Amino acid sequence: MQHHRIRPWRAVLVGSIALGTVFSVTGVGLAGTLGGPRGAGARQHARNAYLRTHGGTPTNKHTPDDGDLADQFAQYDAERTAPAGVVSGGALASAVQQAAALPKTGGSWQEFTNKPYNAEPSNYTDPFWSNIGAGFSLVGGRTTALATTRDGTWFAGTADGGIWRSTDQGQHWTPIFDSMPTLSIGALAVDPADGSLWVGTGEANTSQDSYAGTGVYRSANGGRTFQRVGDDSSGDNPLVSHTVFRIAFDPSGDAYAATNNGLFRLAVSSGQWTAVLEPAGPNDNPPYDQQVTDVAVVPGSAGQVVIAAIGWHGPGNTQNNGFYQSTDGGLTFSQQALRGRSVAGRAGGGRRVGAAGHIRGLRKPGQRHRAMDKDR
Repeated sequence: MQHHRIRPWRAVLVGSIALGTVFSVTGVGLAGTLGGPRGAGARQHARNAYLRTHGGTPTNKHTPDDGDLADQFAQYDAERTAPAGVVSGGALASAVQQAAALPKTGGSWQEFTNKPYNAEPSNYTDPFWSNIGAGFSLVGGRTTALATTRDGTWFAGTADGGIWRSTDQGQHWTPIFDSMPTLSIGALAVDPADGSLWVGTGEANTSQDSYAGTGVYRSANGGRTFQRVGDDSSGDNPLVSHTVFRIAFDPSGDAYAATNNGLFRLAVSSGQWTAVLEPAGPNDNPPYDQQVTDVAVVPGSAGQVVIAAIGWHGPGNTQNNGFYQSTDGGLTFSQQALRGRSVAGRAGGGRRVGAAGHIRGLRKPGQRHRAMDKDR
């Protein structure tokens, strides 16, 4: 009986990209014998055989050194199929059709980052959550915020890499926040009243490696120095241990910070942060039910109309989700009843993946706000 060894290009299809790469290099795995499984069945057999021969003994706690390759592959695959367990062929075909229908914008682009793509250290591979074969590449990780000041300087805030400044439109970047108490950045904004740069620390993306911040900072000299704003007479600050989704300003320079635990307002007259929207109260328990994910001052309202959104994807803790409006300059807020049309898409298994709606009644009659809600 003749055995047909799998070709390298077919090996890439085994299980996940990472596993397929191993197969293609080592030659592990068969396309199937004449009387045995072929195609996907053969690939599954090869995957199981590889796990048996190369994996260690898993422990109950699944610690990083237990050699549980099955867990590694499951984690790798889950990141690429979320929120569904699998991505069907129909979904892929639909995605291609939707991509082809997207509008195109003219103009020319110039490549700046033309250095070698794979920057993975040759002498190090993480023993468990390995990036082998993919390369670290020339990426900035999670870039959480962007801002530009009046002189054209660019600023980029990162999940746990601080703030970077560029004075040549992104060709070169310099870190400017490394000496501060935290490098976790959630928001950047420029105060239109005086052109100062404000930094909301604490990455607002909810994940196992998102770190809380130490408050909001201000720079009046283009990022050369920073001073925390809103401290009381004893040096305490209510935004410590928060994460910041957005910073917004009204025309007079009053500031708003949308955080993972309420909306705060800093009045120029007092220089103090005050909680103005926290429907769950100052001691939020259980957490996540008053995440103010966005805030905006309505243009043309002289700072009197402010809108905010509270949103948590669930399950649970969604009782305060919705849109809120203030008509007294951000001093008080009331939840708005939504009117209009919404559309939603669903993935495999009927899971809701997104919704968009036209929200009326938050501005003047006849005007609309469009909201995008990223759901489970």
